[in-house]
Amino acid sequence: MSSSSTSAAADQQGRQSASPNRLIFISVLVATMGALAFGYDTGIIAGALPFMTLPADQGGLGLDAYSEGMITASLIVGAAFGSLASGYISDRFGRRLTLRLLSVLFIAGALGTAIAPSIPFMVAARFLLGIAVGGGSATVPVFIAEIAGPSRRARLVSRNELMIVSGQLLAYVLSAVMAALLHTPGIWRYMLAIATVPGVLLLVGTFFVPPSPRWLASKGRFDEAQDVLEQLRTNKQDAQREVDEMKAQDEQARHRPKARELLRQGWVIKLLLIGIGLGFTAQLTGVNAFMYYTPIILKNTGMGTNAALTATIGNGVVSVIATLLGIWAIGRYGRRHLLMTGLVMVILMQAALERWVACCNSCRRT
Repeated sequence: MSSSSTSAAADQQGRQSASPNRLIFISVLVATMGALAFGYDTGIIAGALPFMTLPADQGGLGLDAYSEGMITASLIVGAAFGSLASGYISDRFGRRLTLRLLSVLFIAGALGTAIAPSIPFMVAARFLLGIAVGGGSATVPVFIAEIAGPSRRARLVSRNELMIVSGQLLAYVLSAVMAALLHTPGIWRYMLAIATVPGVLLLVGTFFVPPSPRWLASKGRFDEAQDVLEQLRTNKQDAQREVDEMKAQDEQARHRPKARELLRQGWVIKLLLIGIGLGFTAQLTGVNAFMYYTPIILKNTGMGTNAALTATIGNGVVSVIATLLGIWAIGRYGRRHLLMTGLVMVILMQAALERWVACCNSCRRT
C-alpha cells in the first residue's frame, strides 16, 4: 500500500473516531452543567449572607443567626430529598429527562431566591434549589459513567467533582468582584440570580445529547441502546460488546438476591458501613461550616466585608487544585491509597487547627 493510501486511511479513521469523541465531550459538558450549578448554588450563599443580614431598608432581609442557619440548611435538607427521589425518577423516566427536570428546578429555585421578599419565601426557594442540587449529585455521575464507557469512565466521572468545586470558586470570585464594583442595595439578589445560567445551559443542552444506553437496555430496548452506543464508540464491535454485557447483566439481575437477603451477608454489611462511614466522616470534618460561613467568620475577626469575600476565594482555589491533583493521582496510585492519604491529611490538619485555636485562646487569657 502506498504512503498516500495509508495517510488517507488514517485520516478517515481519525474522522470516524472524532465524532464519537466529540459527542461524548458534549454529553459530559452538558451533564456537568448540573455539577456547576450544584457548586455555584452551594458556594454563592457564603457571599450573599453578609448582605442578606442587613436591615430591609438597606436592601437585606434582616437575618439573625437563626434565620441564617435556616436559609443555609434548607438547601441541604432539600438535597437529601432530591438525592433520594432522583434515583427512582431516573430509573423510571431516564437520566436525560431527569436532568431536564432538574434544570427546571435549578432555574425556578435560583429565580425564587433572587426575588425572595421574605425569609420564609427564601427558605422555600432554597429548599427547592436543594432538591435540584441533590438530584444532580445523584444523576450526573451516573449519566456520565453510562455515556463514557469502561475505558474512560473514571477519568470522565471525576470531572463531575471538578465542576462542583469550580462552581464554588466561581461563586466566591463573583461575590468578591460584585461586592467591589456594585454598591447597590440588594446586591445579593444579583449574586443569586446568576445561578440561573448553568440551569439554562443544562436545559438547552439536554436536547443535544443522547439518552443513556444503559437505561435503554434496562428497559429491554437493546436495539436503541446499540444505536446510541454506535454513535458513542469508535467502532461497532465495541458497541456490540457493551450491548452483550448489558444483556448478560440484565439476565443476572433477574436472579439476583433481594436486598433483605443481601443484608444478611457480612461482606455487604461491611461495604455498606464503609460507604456510610465515609459520608459521615466527610461531613463531620466541618468543611461545610467553612464553605458557607467563611466571610462571616472572617468579618468577626475584624475584616471588612469586601476583604472577607476576597479572602474566601482561597478556599475555592485550594479545592480546585486538590481536585485536579486527585484526578491525576487516582489513575496513578489507585482509589484506596488516595483515600487513606486524604484521611490522614484531614486528621493532621484537624489536630493542627485544634492546637492553633487552643494557643489563640491561651494568648487572649494572658
